[in-house]
Amino acid sequence: SRKPIAVFPCAAGKSIIIAEVANRLKEPVLVLQPSLELLKQNYAKLVAIGGEAEIYSAGLGSKEIGHLTYATIGSIKKDWQKLRDLGLKHVILDECHFHSKVTGQIGTFLKNV
Repeated sequence: SRKPIAVFPCAAGKSIIIAEVANRLKEPVLVLQPSLELLKQNYAKLVAIGGEAEIYSAGLGSKEIGHLTYATIGSIKKDWQKLRDLGLKHVILDECHFHSKVTGQIGTFLKNV
């Protein structure tokens, strides 16, 4: 099945859009970003709209998984079983164009989950 892709120009409020979508979903959500800087930015926007999430990032010293989890793929890629056990239903990939290879880290991770 096809997965939706949303494209927004610079300064369109992508971090807020991600936060709103992730915060409104009723099933478990994982938000993946390609860098620690984007994780911090995206998480800050979620908090700014009143949302709550766990952070799974070795760079930030936190490896928590919950209903809504913000993570970097390098940190969480080996813990896919925990997300499967949680019943993960949705994955939001920030900067998804960086992860186009089906055989790459993201592709392998998503197949496992």
